[in-house]
Amino acid sequence: MVKYMGQGERADGKKEWVRLSASSLEADIAYFDARLALLDGQTTSFYKRAEAHAYRELGKIMTDILAKLRG
Repeated sequence: MVKYMGQGERADGKKEWVRLSASSLEADIAYFDARLALLDGQTTSFYKRAEAHAYRELGKIMTDILAKLRG
């Protein structure tokens, strides 16, 4: 099942909806999990802590969107 969320604008000025699919969200979530695994134990700098926090939050948001998409 594919849902359309949000919209952008094409070069010709027409509106374009963004397609979200369960498989694309699952791939994004897996990417964030992998990035977090690479950061494991290396969050000694402010940048690394911020990066880990961003990946955790994005993973949560995408997991919520995935749950809504699956209905």
